Amino acid sequence: AYLYGDDSGSAITPQDALKNLNVELMSGNGPDVLLLDDMDADIYVRKGMLADLSDILDELTGEKKVFENIASAYKEENGTFIIPAAFKLPMICGKKEDVESVKDLATYAQLVEKLRTERPESSITGAFNATQELKQLLLVNSSSLLEDRKLNTQALTELLTQAARIYQADMEGIGKEELEVWGDNKNAWTIGSIATLTAGDMVGIMAGNAEGMLSDMGAVSKVSEDNGYVFDLWPGMDGTGFIPANKLAIAAGSSQTELAKSFVKMMLSTEIQKTNSGVGLPVNTEAFDMLSGMDDQISMGSSWKVGGREIHFSYGGPSRASVERLKELVEQADHSLEGNTFLEDIVVQYGVSALNGSMTVEAAVREIQQKSAIYLAE
Repeated sequence: AYLYGDDSGSAITPQDALKNLNVELMSGNGPDVLLLDDMDADIYVRKGMLADLSDILDELTGEKKVFENIASAYKEENGTFIIPAAFKLPMICGKKEDVESVKDLATYAQLVEKLRTERPESSITGAFNATQELKQLLLVNSSSLLEDRKLNTQALTELLTQAARIYQADMEGIGKEELEVWGDNKNAWTIGSIATLTAGDMVGIMAGNAEGMLSDMGAVSKVSEDNGYVFDLWPGMDGTGFIPANKLAIAAGSSQTELAKSFVKMMLSTEIQKTNSGVGLPVNTEAFDMLSGMDDQISMGSSWKVGGREIHFSYGGPSRASVERLKELVEQADHSLEGNTFLEDIVVQYGVSALNGSMTVEAAVREIQQKSAIYLAE
């Protein structure tokens, strides 16, 4: 989370900053255009604080300038108040029989346990601690935790139960040298980062977000071709889908709505989207196609050393076959898997104790339920 401060060095929490923003929006003094990433956008929609962007969405989808399933992620009966300019695609990559065996979170846990019996050493998923393991799993399972702004305790129990199985299987084969190199990493990795580890035979199954054409799909394409692997959408408890990013909105109280709409349309244009600024793959179809062909002459590489063993991995842009497969998957991703970042923080805070065995799953669920109750009631 970011902290916002003034020149005096004082700082306020992101929650306080958001409260200040809400006050400004309600008074009509706030910004005209909003970027709602890592924010509870549902609150802004429910309180009528955002302008209807249906005319922009209808124009873009009518002219087939965007992936309709992605751009329409926030379309409702009473209007469209948010349009994502980008998206992340949760994918799983590995041996064909392994990838095809994963239907949901439980079967993913079964696969990790199976792979541990086949691979007595090293990580299976690329996670090296409980925090990273849980954050990785939240990528495709967080959306299951809320129903009508109420905590789904059954889904939460399932998440922590299966996450504990996965974590225990993962940690059984991780050595001291690996923990020294990667043990402090407590962030979820993209699938490209995990593919880099796979190149050194450090991971049994790759599952994560594809966010960049070169950084992620280039690495996945290289590993797939070298090992005969396949990649597909990563199923969670809610099935397969995408995660919206760079979520654009306009304040309902804006005094310059038309100018603000022009700015949003510009942000969704091919000219801007082809620069691939921000996080995620572009929602603009022409920009998506252009980016997939721009990385042919670019190469990237990584090197690391574990226990005296030095590993090198280099790759370029994704192959044409990988790009075509990626586009197929984008068009198949029929719903948003976006979770609530505030709830995710609480789940990680108490859920890691369920993974490492210092707290039962039932106790962790009660703590999460109690700590999130006031927020969810707003």
